[in-house]
Amino acid sequence: MNQRADKNLIIVLVVIFIMCRQCIAKQDSPRHIDSSSMLIGSIADMESKDDRDALLLWADSEMIKALSETAITDDYIKSLYSEFKSAMVTPPNPDTYKVYGIDNAEEALERVSQLGRRVHNLGLAMSDADFKKYGGLIKCMRDTLYIDSKHIPLAIKHDNSRDVYWYDLHNKMIKEADNRYEDLFKH
Repeated sequence: MNQRADKNLIIVLVVIFIMCRQCIAKQDSPRHIDSSSMLIGSIADMESKDDRDALLLWADSEMIKALSETAITDDYIKSLYSEFKSAMVTPPNPDTYKVYGIDNAEEALERVSQLGRRVHNLGLAMSDADFKKYGGLIKCMRDTLYIDSKHIPLAIKHDNSRDVYWYDLHNKMIKEADNRYEDLFKH
């Protein structure tokens, strides 16, 4: 196991231990909390912290400065969205894949990560007025690219441990981005 996986395993084991102690102590309490809900919440909190930390690494002050000088127009956002759609990968469908993986995964990871960084930094560089108008779409694109950048390496290793999660989440996020785009530019 790598160091990060070891750390996460230790954290999960400690959380489970603490929750078991709390459950035993509160068994007779009318305010007993379901231990599975506590575990899910704890794991979600850990993953959210990891995601926030990873997004901090995507921030680039030079890119933010350059992007802050970019005129954000409808045409610019439409072009960026077109680039987003063409950069997208299709996660393997858990019901149909024979071998867990995606074609040209290394190139796709590079393309998705680069665009994800640019979109993330654009969101940080935008004026308040531009963010009010386009921020929802920018966040959807950034989040989709980030989730894909986390899961493409698993596809490269043929590790299907999160196949249903990635497939479902990716498709929901793409639909949300499409809806936000549609709301912005419907005529």
